[in-house]
Amino acid sequence: MSNDDMLSCHLVCSHDLFEDMTVTKIARRFQYLIEQLFSMDSNINQTDILVSPITKLSLVLPEEVYEMERIVFCRQPDIINEAPASYAQARIWLDERIRFNSKSSQVAVYNIPFLHQLSSGGTLSISKLRQALQHVLIKHSALRTSLYFDTNKNILTQKIIDHTDNKELFTFIESTFETDEDLNKIIYNERGNPNNFNLMIGIVCRCHVVYYKNIFQNGIICEKDALVFNFHHAVFDFPSMKMFRQNLDYAVAEQQMPMTVTNAFWLDALHNYEIDRSLQLSFDRHRVSDEHRTGRETSISFQFDKDLSKAFLIYASIYNIKLEYLALASYYTFYLN
Repeated sequence: MSNDDMLSCHLVCSHDLFEDMTVTKIARRFQYLIEQLFSMDSNINQTDILVSPITKLSLVLPEEVYEMERIVFCRQPDIINEAPASYAQARIWLDERIRFNSKSSQVAVYNIPFLHQLSSGGTLSISKLRQALQHVLIKHSALRTSLYFDTNKNILTQKIIDHTDNKELFTFIESTFETDEDLNKIIYNERGNPNNFNLMIGIVCRCHVVYYKNIFQNGIICEKDALVFNFHHAVFDFPSMKMFRQNLDYAVAEQQMPMTVTNAFWLDALHNYEIDRSLQLSFDRHRVSDEHRTGRETSISFQFDKDLSKAFLIYASIYNIKLEYLALASYYTFYLN
């Protein structure tokens, strides 16, 4: 509490467990809960904590309520795997056809290539890579989604491509390079070639294996070789690459490990388990007990306004509660909610 009787809150969280954005959201939701409990502002939906359960408190921020009210999800009962394209997809689709028509333009602006090379001494099986990439695309339906103009409905439509026929859902090509200049030319072609993708049939992902000097027949990628993953921006953006790599790394590792013992373990562990029950996860990153911790912290502060500070102090005075106890009770109410 400051000299002018203004209260403030300072949250400190482990950076090993929480992202900065998560801590910011936690603080904002905690502040909103405090306002519901003690604020005298008539515009805030207040809750009488003496007679009402804490489940009556809302952690949904007012601006989020407004956003949710604006969103209307509508799915036709006879349509399972298609829907109107989003505004962003429509803009990209139109932009390609008006300003960057592949028939007249020699450059693409919505290809997103990523260069990936193995760590020193690392190797990777081509067959395992292709299987892993197929699994990732099956898991994330956005990466096997076509965009086409439905002339009957006069609307741009997105449709999820079926994967039951085991056909590869991506383009896979191989080539060689000898110098950095050769590799740069290949990446330039991946970035600028307008014919790399076919949105109409849902080919929006490419895997280009670039071998150093020779294409080896043993189906192994070595540390001097390069991988170029390429996506169309209509279904992919730069922040998605981190999740894609994590999924791909896990899929590759899963392909290489013997699964007999693993299957037996999980069948026993999940016996009679309620699969549909949701799990409440209170951290961004899971850390095992013996893992080295950095000791870094993420912190954020917010200040109560004058009226809220006064209401908080009056409540503590009326019920003869120490401020720290009331603050902790408020925090635990937030935590349990």
